[in-house]
Amino acid sequence: MATLRLAGQGHESGGKAELWARERGLTEGVEFIGYVAGLDVPAFLAGLTVLAHPSRSESMAMALVEAIRAGVPVVAGKNSGGVPWVLDEGQSGVLVDINSPTELAGGILSLLDNDAERNALRQRAFNDLSERFGIDKIVRLYEEQYETALRRASADNR
Repeated sequence: MATLRLAGQGHESGGKAELWARERGLTEGVEFIGYVAGLDVPAFLAGLTVLAHPSRSESMAMALVEAIRAGVPVVAGKNSGGVPWVLDEGQSGVLVDINSPTELAGGILSLLDNDAERNALRQRAFNDLSERFGIDKIVRLYEEQYETALRRASADNR
């Protein structure tokens, strides 16, 4: 049986989310972890099969980038700010309507139930992330910006 690990502020063991779930008999198979500090993120991610990221609004969604770098496939919101961009419009992760519990669960189960799909997505996402956000790409973008700034400054001084 899979375990649902709830991380993030408000999902601490003994916190409001756990108490709410306990009152409704919904704690079986659920682990309430709470906030995961920066240095603990790699170890946390290493224990995951899939990361579900049901945020309604994100700009860069670093949690998704960290998960993909750790080889964890992602299910996230198709209308959640920058999430579709980070996930290359669904090529690097499963995009769902996070306001639909059925759709969110379906996205998670589609990866849990299909090793081949999960592994293909893992590899595709990692390759895409490396190409779009890797150090070589970032250095090249910085160099282009500096060159543009120097050309403009040189032109302004003529």
